[in-house]
Amino acid sequence: GQRITEQGVAQEMGTSPGPVREAFVALQQEGLLISFPRRGTFVASISELESRVAYQVLARIEPYAAELAMANADQSAYDRMTGAINGMRAAAKESSLRDFIHYDLEFHSTFYELSGTELLKSIWTSTSVKIQRFIALAASHYAPDLTETADQHSVLLTLFCAKDVDGLRIAIPTHVGDLWRRIKTAESSDELQNGN
Repeated sequence: GQRITEQGVAQEMGTSPGPVREAFVALQQEGLLISFPRRGTFVASISELESRVAYQVLARIEPYAAELAMANADQSAYDRMTGAINGMRAAAKESSLRDFIHYDLEFHSTFYELSGTELLKSIWTSTSVKIQRFIALAASHYAPDLTETADQHSVLLTLFCAKDVDGLRIAIPTHVGDLWRRIKTAESSDELQNGN
């Protein structure tokens, strides 16, 4: 909710306004900054509860989106998803969380785009923005297992190509819930280390 300005950030960072302006545009596209005409630019609020609900919605809806997408999937769709997994693996090797998240979301967006329904596409658009915001906040819990996460996507693609609806109904909620398990594990570890 904090109001920030390009000039203020540039002064604080000791840089020219140009790179800050570019960063503001990128952060607005990712939903991390919100700009209001004549009011200014504000840091978007990130609610853990809202993010958790976004993950729970996807865990329930994505298997259905994937099932509908099977009817419309062709080789180019499989190639796109394979490319996203390869992008995740390359990003994992380079420890580039930003690139990894881009490819992760690209992989999942394919289910919704191929579903053939505007409603599912709309649900994906709104929930993926919330997820992106939360990942930015929870990056330290997301980052350690990038290769494992890429492997999970390979399993999802194999099930999708095999048109294994029942397998996806199990695998997708497990995969989507994985971030929350990491966060809970990290919180428990932090509490033990802090003696709580």
